[in-house]
Amino acid sequence: MGLKKETIDAIAAFKGLQKGDITVGASNIPGVYILPGLLHIFKQQYDGIRFRLIIADSKEIIQKMEEGEIDIGFVGAKYDTKKIEYKKFLEDTIVMIAPPSFPDSIHIKQLKAYPIIVREQGSGTRNHFESSLKKLKVDVLPELQAVAELTDTEAIKGAVKNGMGISYISRMAIVHELANNNLKCLNIEGLLNIARSFYIVTRKGKTISPQVKALLDIIDKWRRHEKR
Repeated sequence: MGLKKETIDAIAAFKGLQKGDITVGASNIPGVYILPGLLHIFKQQYDGIRFRLIIADSKEIIQKMEEGEIDIGFVGAKYDTKKIEYKKFLEDTIVMIAPPSFPDSIHIKQLKAYPIIVREQGSGTRNHFESSLKKLKVDVLPELQAVAELTDTEAIKGAVKNGMGISYISRMAIVHELANNNLKCLNIEGLLNIARSFYIVTRKGKTISPQVKALLDIIDKWRRHEKR
């Protein structure tokens, strides 16, 4: 009979983390814009460890963690569950984006006059954006002109560049577009900055494998360097 994965992982700890597997789940922003660089560093230090990266919306990543399909997760929203532990990973800001030719600023009441591209249900970015609108005295959410629902951040950026509409997105995802003047941040008068956190998620009661501990150590060192 073959050894269970937990046993194999434990043995790897005594071999200097030379072998083993790790499955990482991440929502769109950390999965596309943050983790690839960190996983590259991880692979350089632990070449014998194989990793698999699954990218889905925050809600699906939480479900996969609950079902034991991933070893560690990175999400942009919290969901009410007793099976998951959340630890703050990174701070982020959600911004409205538009083509460069668009006005620099519009009032929140004007938002309903423009076509808007939205994220899918279960997206942490969408949850935070809609929650911010619901807190306003002006109820604009039901009147938004949603012309498309896209699950991919790069697709959203492309749609906005090509004039399909405006959208909301993580500021982390548009660094190059802003620098190259391919997109602009749209100021919405009457809407406060939409700040949110990304979280590292693990399963309550499950022993963290040596591979995951090694990845968390790399992440902690990276975060300390970023804060300097």
